[in-house]
Amino acid sequence: MQDRPTYSELLEAVQLFIETDTIPALNGPKKFHARVAANVLAIVRRELAHQDAQWRTEWERWIVDSGSQGSQLSTIHYRLHYSVGELPFL
Repeated sequence: MQDRPTYSELLEAVQLFIETDTIPALNGPKKFHARVAANVLAIVRRELAHQDAQWRTEWERWIVDSGSQGSQLSTIHYRLHYSVGELPFL
């Protein structure tokens, strides 16, 4: 397996570059836009970091709301845990 950076590490590297190298070298509207870009990268990193938990919550809410029971519920529950990498596929 290759030791490659994660999406979070890549986004963080660009964010730090903007904050440490780009913003200090700019003035006026360009400086403001660079700050906005750095903030957008921080938001994207945060959203992606919590994505799995958000999907899991949505699926669990859907299961409860749909009234699934018995083996149907077990199958959906298993597929949910498999999809987030918590279980091996059978």
